[in-house]
Amino acid sequence: AGHGTEIPYVFGTGTALAASFGITLAPADLAMEHLVHSCWVGFAKTGRPECDGASWPAYTPATDALMELGPMPGPISGFRKAQYQAQEAILKPQ
Repeated sequence: AGHGTEIPYVFGTGTALAASFGITLAPADLAMEHLVHSCWVGFAKTGRPECDGASWPAYTPATDALMELGPMPGPISGFRKAQYQAQEAILKPQ
């Protein structure tokens, strides 16, 4: 998602925002809004992102696992690792 485009999902306001433009969200968008909102609310309540229907493990460098929020939400390891390593190599002070 582009920076800031997740905000309606985080706060569960995407449905109302879309409706203000005469748009009805697709079932997949409604499900994503519910998932993202539940993760953020769970984090605010407990300090852990407790998501409806998805297990979001704490990040550790050893596992390098991040949570991918999509049609099949779940932890993934090494997200864009090659791209980040290339960027770090270029930006490394000589």
